[in-house]
Amino acid sequence: MKEINKCGVYSFPKSGNTWMREILRAAFGDKENTSVSIPDIYERGVNGTPLRADDGQTWSIYKSHSKNEVTKYAGEMFENDFIIYILRNPYDVFCSQLNYLLRGFERNHGGILISTRDVDAAKSQGMISDLFSAFCVYGTLDPYFRDAGNYIENVSNWLKIKNEEPDRVLFVKYEDMVHDFEAALTPVFTKLGLSSDKALAAKDLAEQRTNDGGKFFWKKQANTYKEYLSSDDILKFKKYHGSIMNELGY
Repeated sequence: MKEINKCGVYSFPKSGNTWMREILRAAFGDKENTSVSIPDIYERGVNGTPLRADDGQTWSIYKSHSKNEVTKYAGEMFENDFIIYILRNPYDVFCSQLNYLLRGFERNHGGILISTRDVDAAKSQGMISDLFSAFCVYGTLDPYFRDAGNYIENVSNWLKIKNEEPDRVLFVKYEDMVHDFEAALTPVFTKLGLSSDKALAAKDLAEQRTNDGGKFFWKKQANTYKEYLSSDDILKFKKYHGSIMNELGY
């Protein structure tokens, strides 16, 4: 058994990565700030607080939105023993990313040029279709975040890695976490050596820690896109990206 195992929590932005971090922190019983215990690679690197699992394993966990597996940080090479990749329906990713950008959270990558107060305002002003067309073409509303790439590129790259190493890379769907939390998280807990009995308590604590009134953590639901995207919007996306949507089961 290794002294400390390394785990990366990866996803395209606005797919539930921070929610997963809070769930894991709660399950491990960690009392540190999330940014310390499970750091964001873009802010604090890859060496989080060593977290001891129920089976005796110790894990160092970090977050990344990279479209590629990270194996080097600050000049030091490292090996990922386990990778959790969170997958979310791109229609909901679009809505959540739009909320994030319109509310001004992203200060480092550049602003969105067609802007308004929030997603509901964008809907009432008839802006959604134009903004979603940009998402269809570029796969993101934040092209300055080059490490993440676009949704199609990010997901496709990780599908390839998963298919090559299915025992090391685990895909978890955001929608499964919403609809059947215990079933979705059991494979994660099993791999990390955590008792599955902790799942619901971890969910409740993570819910408390991510309750910010819908600012960063917006609606925390599946299929929110149905309130904002038209059937024509959906058909347009499937016209250009139907093959990957079928592969993902969306």
